[in-house]
Amino acid sequence: LRQGLSIVLTAVVLDCFLKEKNMTGIVTAIVAFYIHDSSIVISLMYFVILVLFSKIIVSKKFNIPVVTVSILIFSVLIIPYILGKFPSLITLFASKYYYIVNAINWSSFSLYRSMLFLIPILPFYGSVKRSDSLIIRGTYLLCLINVVFNGFASANYVLFGRLSYYFYVPFILFISENIYLIKRPLKRYLYYIIYMSYSVFFFINMYALGNYGNLFPYKIG
Repeated sequence: LRQGLSIVLTAVVLDCFLKEKNMTGIVTAIVAFYIHDSSIVISLMYFVILVLFSKIIVSKKFNIPVVTVSILIFSVLIIPYILGKFPSLITLFASKYYYIVNAINWSSFSLYRSMLFLIPILPFYGSVKRSDSLIIRGTYLLCLINVVFNGFASANYVLFGRLSYYFYVPFILFISENIYLIKRPLKRYLYYIIYMSYSVFFFINMYALGNYGNLFPYKIG
């Protein structure tokens, strides 16, 4: 439940940053961190990416202190997290190499099943191709990468741990934010139904049934 709440709040953080509501995004990120500590890493990553894309304008007088304070806050929160969770990267990868190889071997069939997740995002391909927005194109690329990662569910968990949950944030947020790109009303309403069905299916499998592997990137055991 804590992980699910932090996923939702992380999506809100990204949405705030996209709309240049920086302070709201920072406060939400801190709340998400205290619900589940792994959320701070992905929030920081989104923030840095958006700054690099100049989506967050740092030249404005109001935004200079906001960006400075937010970086300090993120630094204070993220350093203890890294020190606590990753004491030795060499030890981490050496001890889990065997599991990574085996995970890739047994999960090949899951790659085909993960292609089901192409269905919700394929209708956007034409609109994304015509778009000049780097944010839209970049997020769409993340969605495609996510589909591939889903095919190697346990390998994804071994490599990224609990952070693998957050690959769904750009996937779900992209769909909800860009449904307007589908011009025909009937097709758009039909797509709303598909999107909501996908969301319900995701949470039922993830939390109610405990199906953490195969179709989803989280694997236990």
